[in-house]
Amino acid sequence: MRDTPYGIAWVHLQTNGSDPGAAADPPRIGQNIGALDGTVFDDPAKPKLWVHGIASRRLNESTTVHVTASLYAVAAGAPDWTGGTLVDSTVVDTNLANLNEGDPGSIAELAFGLDLDNAAAQTAHPGGDYWLVLANTMAGDGTGSQLHLDRISAQTGDVTDPGPIIPPTPPINPADQVAGDLILFNDNGGWCWYQDERVLVDRDTDDIVVASVANYLGYGGEPRDGDMDVTTFNPSTGKRTLVTLGTVPTLNKGDDHNVAALWQRPDGRYFAKHTGHNYGAGYNVTADWGADNVPRSFYRTTTLPNDGSAWDAEQAFTWPENGTFEDDVTYTNLHYMSAEGSGQGRLYNIARADDRTPHIAWSDDLGATWNYGGRLSTTTSTSTYSNGYFVFSGNGVDRIDFMCTERHPHDFNNSIYHGYIRAGKSYDSFGNVIDGDIFDGVAPAPADFTPVWTTSAVTSTSYHHGWTMEIEVIDGGIYGLFTTRYGTASTQGQSGDADHRLFYARCDGSIWHTHELCRMGDGLHTGQRDYTGLGSIHPNDPSLIYISAEHDPRDDTALPKHEIFKGVTDDQGATWTWTPVTENSTVDNLRPMIPKWRQGSTALLWLRGDYPYQRDYDQSPVGIIERSDEEAAPVTYFDATLANTSLADGSPLVTTGPTATDGAADGQWHLHTGLGNGDSAFTVNEAGSESARALKTTVTGLEEGTYDVYAYFWSRPGEDWRIRAGFTTSELLVFRRYSCQQAEPSQFDSPVAVLDSQQALYRAYVGRRSVSAGSVIDVYLDDFDGSAVAGAQRTVYDGIGVARVLPVLEVDAGAQLTLPSDSGPYASILNAGSLVIKGTADLEVAGTFTNDGFLDLLNYTGSLPAGFVNNGSVLNRDNADLTASIRLDGEEGTITVPGYAGHSYQLQSSTTLQSGEWQDVGDALTSGGNNGVPIPLQSIIPEAMLTDSPRFFRFVVD
Repeated sequence: MRDTPYGIAWVHLQTNGSDPGAAADPPRIGQNIGALDGTVFDDPAKPKLWVHGIASRRLNESTTVHVTASLYAVAAGAPDWTGGTLVDSTVVDTNLANLNEGDPGSIAELAFGLDLDNAAAQTAHPGGDYWLVLANTMAGDGTGSQLHLDRISAQTGDVTDPGPIIPPTPPINPADQVAGDLILFNDNGGWCWYQDERVLVDRDTDDIVVASVANYLGYGGEPRDGDMDVTTFNPSTGKRTLVTLGTVPTLNKGDDHNVAALWQRPDGRYFAKHTGHNYGAGYNVTADWGADNVPRSFYRTTTLPNDGSAWDAEQAFTWPENGTFEDDVTYTNLHYMSAEGSGQGRLYNIARADDRTPHIAWSDDLGATWNYGGRLSTTTSTSTYSNGYFVFSGNGVDRIDFMCTERHPHDFNNSIYHGYIRAGKSYDSFGNVIDGDIFDGVAPAPADFTPVWTTSAVTSTSYHHGWTMEIEVIDGGIYGLFTTRYGTASTQGQSGDADHRLFYARCDGSIWHTHELCRMGDGLHTGQRDYTGLGSIHPNDPSLIYISAEHDPRDDTALPKHEIFKGVTDDQGATWTWTPVTENSTVDNLRPMIPKWRQGSTALLWLRGDYPYQRDYDQSPVGIIERSDEEAAPVTYFDATLANTSLADGSPLVTTGPTATDGAADGQWHLHTGLGNGDSAFTVNEAGSESARALKTTVTGLEEGTYDVYAYFWSRPGEDWRIRAGFTTSELLVFRRYSCQQAEPSQFDSPVAVLDSQQALYRAYVGRRSVSAGSVIDVYLDDFDGSAVAGAQRTVYDGIGVARVLPVLEVDAGAQLTLPSDSGPYASILNAGSLVIKGTADLEVAGTFTNDGFLDLLNYTGSLPAGFVNNGSVLNRDNADLTASIRLDGEEGTITVPGYAGHSYQLQSSTTLQSGEWQDVGDALTSGGNNGVPIPLQSIIPEAMLTDSPRFFRFVVD
């Protein structure tokens, strides 16, 4: 084998010119091309085997090419053609016109036909195979000759040469991969990072509540620009409830700085508060609340607890205007302190108000009315864009921590500082009072608080121009993320703005430690040269973070798009192990965040799409949910066909086609063949803008249980194919290539086509459904709408997938649990404590059942799962102490039995051993034994029973 100048690997056949036997036994190569009894060779209309290929020779050899081609019939399974029957042979002579030093890769095309004689071949070798053999039969000249062959193809045909086979175009490369189920929360939305909380998890229902701001570049266009949305997502059903709270009337409505902050009141109702970007600066589009140069914040509360579908009327709070410059307001940060206030706790809102410094407003009636409090920090400059950028974290009781800068990094070389608020005062990191009264209007500067990281002068190797990102207080520890510029490389006009670095900060109670984590890349856009993809610390685990970066933190490789990575540290931030959450993305993944949730559950959300500017973006809030108490099985795919798919109202679906060409713009679904799984897909909007009626695909034959449900559609790279999907026609969400993940073969329980030469299969997470008593799952689908761009925004619907969701059972060390054997199935079981299984049914576990503790099978008669691994101890009927003793003492008697924890022991008596004639004696006994160590239990035998003869006793163990 050798590489040609064209990068191709060639078969190399060399003769030895000095060998007199070379002509009789030339070098050959052969290939089994198919079974004699196959349909390929049985067509009498195709009596010829046509072969094509290319050939070349070694430099400075003769320009002639001499190839002998032979077709053999051989016995089935023969390792080669020797011993076979020659069916036909031909000699191919051609010439390399320009074989010379200046053209070392001159190529000759080979084309020849061989006669097929299938009847004779079958007679000679019934059930055998054909072999095609090519030999170098060029005459030796004393030095030998070299023949190079490549791209050999063969096909049956008539007596006319059909021409060479054109190799199929290879599949496109995989892209848009996500580790987990990518969930679309809202089909148009963005957020900034100086508002909290933008996402919350309902502490009672586990619903995920997401605030975002729509933009005119996203789905819905100009009519949705600036919509202040709150989406409630129910993980148990996948239902999304979207409510638009209003549109902030600023110059740029669709500005991600306008996003609301959320809070869940003690009574379970949701509270949302928002303002515009520099609201009150005099450029408002409307003046619904009076003069358009007055700084205001707006707020609403849901009418019912744990329900984001209905909100009360919007109200406004007006901020005072007494600064020396810029009397406007931006950002909302809501933090509740239950230990303050006048009985209902105190809710704080910290916003950037006059003088562009952080100001405080507070409410002692759960957000119903508001009062102005004062400044958190003071003005340090009137020639800067902003006096400090603050991020906050509250403990919900009596403390709000913050991390801040002096100013905006585009006009100041910031350091990073930390402080906190408690009982109306502000403190540095170590409890020293910085401001004795945060409500008196006199405030310290950001630099008066504790330095977390101190900047350096700008040099080619220095870190400078810090900017805050996030702060978390976890189990009393304080942790933060911030960025700096590095060096002097510039793409947007300021030193270092081409290279941002991410830092992790940790306070140990006496000092701050900071560690550089990775490169974050260039600024996101020219208007904000210090915007990066950002990152988030897990609010339950400071050793776990998620970041968005355009450099792979594992090896510093530059990436085409911002990707999400998971980072884990086991040395308090000094070093990190990184794994990708997204890979090979065709759009950016930005601004990850993690809301507070219970231990073992994580909701990771981020923005997916294009972000040219803070007021011009096409993004969708997406995310993945990880729960330690459940696990989904591989996806079972159901191809959409006319048998399982109808119109949404149940009437038959009548399509155009089937054809292998695009359907006409006629308002009907088209059955496009040669595309998708099952060799067909339902398509709309291929040749022109149209709107077809909604569909319904019904999935049947499922076992009882809970299932995650997916809709599958195709899209080409660079185009924005899309589909609407949902469980009802009134709740269809638009799923686009931008906001979905590509399907991967490993996600399915059987082979499914996910890539072809032009497009890729994408999956849309529709939600979750329960199946019982033979019920079905109906999924409703629709195309985009009549305004879609023909071709580039088409709908190519392929099918539905379902994945059964099973619980994961974990018994912690020191815990005890009794489990009925028919309570499964489970995804897996891990027992590190004490687990008692009772029942006769086999315990169903799809994965592994690992016992690292004590397992009691005393009252279990079923079989253990195939995946059972025992690293602990097991109690069963073979090794349990089941002996009982009886003692008679005059007129009294006692029976003693070993008692194991988790079981009850009922003494019974009978005068016969016949079944059904036993009666209880006294009350059932329970044991306090532990982990297989029994404690003796005693029952008293009544005196009357001692006089009966005979008398039998037994213990019934539960």
